[in-house]
Amino acid sequence: IYNPFANFNNKTAGVDKPVTITSIRVQSSATALSSDYVPLPTTYQARASVFKKDITVVGVVATDKVYDGTTTDVINTSVAALAGLVSGDQVGISNMTGTFATKNVGTNIAVVGSAVTLNGVDKDNYNLIQPTGLSANITPKTLFVSATGISRAYDGTTNALVNISDNRVSGDDVRFAYSASFLDKNIGTNKFVSVNISAL
Repeated sequence: IYNPFANFNNKTAGVDKPVTITSIRVQSSATALSSDYVPLPTTYQARASVFKKDITVVGVVATDKVYDGTTTDVINTSVAALAGLVSGDQVGISNMTGTFATKNVGTNIAVVGSAVTLNGVDKDNYNLIQPTGLSANITPKTLFVSATGISRAYDGTTNALVNISDNRVSGDDVRFAYSASFLDKNIGTNKFVSVNISAL
C-alpha cells in the first residue's frame, strides 16, 4: 500500500472518531516502482481518537501587598499566555485569585492560585496544566497612632493619662509602651500633653 490519505471528520478532540481513508495505491507486482502503484477506486472508513493537547499558563504573577490581616492575594493575568496552543485556535483563561500561605509580613511567601478555567470555542480540545510556584511579599502596614488627653485633678506632678487609638487591623493584638506628661504641674485647661511611644 502506498501514499494513503486519512482525515478525521473534524479537528476536535474525541474518542473513536470516524476517519476517511482515500487515495490508496497498491503494488501491481512484487518489483513495481512507486510510480507503478495502482490506485484503488474507493474510500475506506476507520475509527481513531484525537486526544486533548496539554497547554500551560505562563506569565501569571502573584502581586505584593501591604499587610491587611488576610491571606487573600491578587493574581495578575494581564500578560498571561497559553504555551502549547495551536496557532489560530480561540482559547482564553479565566481570572485567578490567590491565597498566601500566611497572613503575616514576609518575603517570597508561597501563593496558591485558584484553578484556572479555559474559555473560547476551542477550549475542549485542551488539557490545562495549572500554574504553580507562585510567590509574593507582604509588607508591613503603616500604623498611625493618636492620643487624647484625660483630665485629672491636680497632684503636684506632670504625669498625664491618655487614650490611645490607631488604625490596626481589626482583631489584631497590638500593645504600646508609652509615657505621657504635661508641660508643667500647674492647673490649667486645654494643656499640652507630650506622648512618647517607646515600643510596640
